[in-house]
Amino acid sequence: MGGVGAVGGYLRIGAGLVALTVIAAIGLSACDNDGGEDPIRSEPYRIGAVEVNGDAEREEWAFGDEHISRWTNAALEDSDRGISQKKEGMEMRVVIHHRVRLVDVGSGARLVIDVDARAQRSVVNSEDPMVTIRADAQYRHLLARGRPADGVLHALSRTLGRQAVDDVVHQLRLRARIRQSDTAELASWIEDDQIDDSVRRYAIRRALIYTPDGLEEALVNVTHDADDEVAPKAARALVEMESDDAPRAAMRVAQRLSRDEEYDRFLQMLPLLAELDEPWVEIYLETVAEAHSIRRVRSRARSVMAGE
Repeated sequence: MGGVGAVGGYLRIGAGLVALTVIAAIGLSACDNDGGEDPIRSEPYRIGAVEVNGDAEREEWAFGDEHISRWTNAALEDSDRGISQKKEGMEMRVVIHHRVRLVDVGSGARLVIDVDARAQRSVVNSEDPMVTIRADAQYRHLLARGRPADGVLHALSRTLGRQAVDDVVHQLRLRARIRQSDTAELASWIEDDQIDDSVRRYAIRRALIYTPDGLEEALVNVTHDADDEVAPKAARALVEMESDDAPRAAMRVAQRLSRDEEYDRFLQMLPLLAELDEPWVEIYLETVAEAHSIRRVRSRARSVMAGE
């Protein structure tokens, strides 16, 4: 997931107030199915069509495909950066899928709204690269006073459905901008700790596809970052690029994860360390296998060293 936030408060519906807690989970993913020799800097993307489909457990709760289409077009008109309905460029179509459902939780209920978006190249022939960008958002609304009336659920779904659409279009736009970046701009995306972690990880994946010169310094800098989501990705990228800085960068990340007791992520780093042909890295793995305080870590280190 890209990020999680919680907000408590009241929503006014007519003359009444509905107590609610909003938990918004935004998950972001992307697919780079690029064929041919697509350059590091892609051409601009123009949205030629928006397609919408969805479902709800009850029609009374749904906000309708027509609302999704209107919200999506409004979000696209908000900016020409990355993806646009106005500029010339590679024609893309946006497909939006939405779902509304209610889940019983103890004496209350949770309204769940999912919005998935995909921007895909409209016309592809055998010589054109395939381009697909994806983003998704899920909002979970915990209703504090049991199951409200259908009208309340409808108002809630419309209010936060609009926000979910804005979120996914914004994330599609960020990914499009990353794809349209040159090497220096891509380095800035990778190092920017003010943006969502998933966006930085996407920029790192983009770097791995084309491995342009000039990105190793940015990746090394990120391994100094305390963020446990992004730093391991940067370390892996350096290893895959066969950078001279890869061993120390990967070791730096692994040691920090172990020190911070982030053992699940630390375990994921052990196979990466085993790929490094450095005697001092091997000594470190042997030490972990024999002396680490956590049994499952010791066991995994032994398995990695045995090639399992």
